[in-house]
Amino acid sequence: MLSRHPHKDGRGKWIFQCSIDTLAILFQVSGLFLWPILTESKGKGWLLPVSAFLISCGWWENFVDGSSPYGFIRGLGNMRKGLTHTRYFTYVFISLWKMLVFFTTMLFSVWLLGYGIGNTFNQFTSSFGTHPINITEVSLELLIFSIEITPILN
Repeated sequence: MLSRHPHKDGRGKWIFQCSIDTLAILFQVSGLFLWPILTESKGKGWLLPVSAFLISCGWWENFVDGSSPYGFIRGLGNMRKGLTHTRYFTYVFISLWKMLVFFTTMLFSVWLLGYGIGNTFNQFTSSFGTHPINITEVSLELLIFSIEITPILN
């Protein structure tokens, strides 16, 4: 939506496309806020929109265009074109940055929910040990209806 040009496609078509884009964004975002409210997730509903936003940050290259009418988006679009030559070298540092942000966000979320973050570090070695898992088999009886089909010969 931020990469559309009102003068390139015509003003009427631009308004229509931006309106449809806005409606699509509103419908998608409404699910992020209505679902936690309707399921009564007990104070954890804020995690859904925050996590969706953070996940979408990994896809920023899909949302920018070098010919955008907005300077910030145009700058990101030009940066995307420049990444074709340096992408792998750059992503060495970006992957480290993403791991740090992910880990920090996880610790902050655990702390906000009222749990101690000390267990994250104190029980690190025991988390790689064996853990007993109880598996209970549930038997389901299925009724299979057989239908006999006989061909009708004239």
